[in-house]
Amino acid sequence: MPRHPKIPVSPTFPVSQTPTGTSTSPGIPRHPKIPLSPTFPVSPTPTVTSLISGLCPRPARLLAAIRRRLDIYGFLDEKSLNACSGVNHHWAFLAGGVKEERECRVTVQQDFLQLKELCPKKTIPNYAKKVSVQIPQLNEEGDVIEEKNNNQRRKSKTEEVSLQAAYRNLKTDSIQLEERNVFCGSYNTRVLMAQSDRRRMIHHSGGSLVAVASANQRVRLLGVPGGKEVPDLLYGHAGSTRALHLSEEKGLLLTAGLDLSIRCWDIHSGACVKTFNGHYGTITCLDLHQEQLVSGAGDGMVKVWSLKSGKCLNTLMHRTAVWAVKMDGTHVVSGCQQGLVKVWCADRGALIKTLEKHQGPVSCLSFDQWHLLTGGSDGFVLGWSMLGKLRKRLMAFFHPKEVLAVEFLYLRVISGCADGKIRVFNFLTGTCLNVLVVNSSGDPVSSLHVTENRMVINSPARVLMFQFKDVTWDYSLPADREVKVKEKQPKGKSSRSPTQQQKMRSQSPKGRGASKCITFSLWLF
Repeated sequence: MPRHPKIPVSPTFPVSQTPTGTSTSPGIPRHPKIPLSPTFPVSPTPTVTSLISGLCPRPARLLAAIRRRLDIYGFLDEKSLNACSGVNHHWAFLAGGVKEERECRVTVQQDFLQLKELCPKKTIPNYAKKVSVQIPQLNEEGDVIEEKNNNQRRKSKTEEVSLQAAYRNLKTDSIQLEERNVFCGSYNTRVLMAQSDRRRMIHHSGGSLVAVASANQRVRLLGVPGGKEVPDLLYGHAGSTRALHLSEEKGLLLTAGLDLSIRCWDIHSGACVKTFNGHYGTITCLDLHQEQLVSGAGDGMVKVWSLKSGKCLNTLMHRTAVWAVKMDGTHVVSGCQQGLVKVWCADRGALIKTLEKHQGPVSCLSFDQWHLLTGGSDGFVLGWSMLGKLRKRLMAFFHPKEVLAVEFLYLRVISGCADGKIRVFNFLTGTCLNVLVVNSSGDPVSSLHVTENRMVINSPARVLMFQFKDVTWDYSLPADREVKVKEKQPKGKSSRSPTQQQKMRSQSPKGRGASKCITFSLWLF
């Protein structure tokens, strides 16, 4: 019997004997409940649903089976889906359906984000307030404490995402933190360097200098805000510089090159005062806190060094290349190619927890005492708690392309994306407060460094500085996330006067069909 080429035949269907009087092609498996008839009419352009309905008395079961397989395939990454496509044409059909569904989901998310950016909520640029923020309660072992409440309402998919919703079913405490609508006002733009360089790297620590490393193995210092180059050039690596960190407070600059070494420079004299060796792969990221230095490399190792002695204090391991690392006096946080984020104890080097929600390499991160932000190639900035062993994702901020830089300041998420835009989000509500376009050509925001009222931005085309105007913060303004609920009117009554009601009735478009306002809610996951 001829079979329509678009009907997938599951490889798990059992092959049964052909009934008497029925001729079939040899080697074609069939479902035991699907009768095959040599006189079955095949339409030239049928739909899948109509074919299944004609072949199977209960098409819902077959559709549900296909849907379950698609759900299982949805857990696979792109590489695994490509491998499944090569097994046979049935698996390729299911893998193709998963890829199409993912593309559709990304398209809808991008369109929704663009609509939000075109019609943003009006942001008050001088808004500031001391707010109460929830944090999880921990037991003696560092684990969260769950609330035993069986009558608690289940969260709806269309419910607004917020930090408060993330802590549902967990016991929490409250702390007072300050929030500000930073980088939401007017600003001036200055070009610090106009040379095009896709391999350029920069770092700015908030002082009067910007460190710039280019592909010619040289590191230079630029003055801020004018962009005037400091005469001394730092040169010493055998290969190009792949990571750097400037500390004007200490008068030091740290650089890491393809020669697998880390060099410490005196920015006043230009002399190399110390060299750190120990990595076996290209060093990709650096950070400095007080008298300790941390580095991550392509060998999967995160090393903590003593800045005075030059000795390695701790070696922390990932299975894949490390792309982002930060440290403070208590924690070391690192992100790797595999999409994992690990939180370590800075003193002992013990692993505290591993966070596993990114679907691609983690390229940037930022954290404070309470919260952690991680950005990756999957287009998401994810928010986490730094407390204890809590591994639950608290917030998610979607971007249309890869996130290359992220900063956390006054409960605001400042992210740099590969689409050439900088976005400012409210960490507590997930609201996008502002979108800054770096350039009209759409070059990616390679790196981003922020201080109180200044942004220094690196893109392949140039190095820019956004100098925001000084703001007098107003702590008396109402919180932008507080929604005033209108009092419900008794049924059958109206708050309008009889005269207003009569006027409204006279102006209503009777007989012409009044337009209806429909509100759509979209859940991004």
